[in-house]
Amino acid sequence: MRHITNGILENEQDSEEVINDTYMKLWDSIPPEQPRCLSAYSIRIARNTALKLLAHNHASKRDMRQSIVLSEIEECLPSQSSPVQEMEEAETLLLINRWLDTLSKKDRTLFMRRYFSLDSLENIASDFGMTPNAVSIRLCRARADLKQVLEKEDVTI
Repeated sequence: MRHITNGILENEQDSEEVINDTYMKLWDSIPPEQPRCLSAYSIRIARNTALKLLAHNHASKRDMRQSIVLSEIEECLPSQSSPVQEMEEAETLLLINRWLDTLSKKDRTLFMRRYFSLDSLENIASDFGMTPNAVSIRLCRARADLKQVLEKEDVTI
């Protein structure tokens, strides 16, 4: 959780606050909820909480880092104008998960670190012993492949 919240917030105090909030949300939600994977459930809560805090902290000015990361993948996301948006989102999520399963472990990890954890290219490159440019190229190829898979399945992009 700390790695993801630090990657999003880039502030140790805010990250610690989000982690504490996450523990409280877990405490409040787990009796009715029965998550299959506690770590994934915890990370999702921490990530969402960090993103909400980031939006709150930058309410008057949009965070450029988040905008850049999200703009990289926006061409692979379905349009928001569909009347059956919820069903399309679920189908798209299944397609993306199946596509992620086709990637090598390294490429899947790179993709998730960049687009789920909003980690910087420099951090990812450092952790994998790669250059930021090499990471960027692999991510570009992955996005192109994802876009092709989604278009093949007639997902409106």
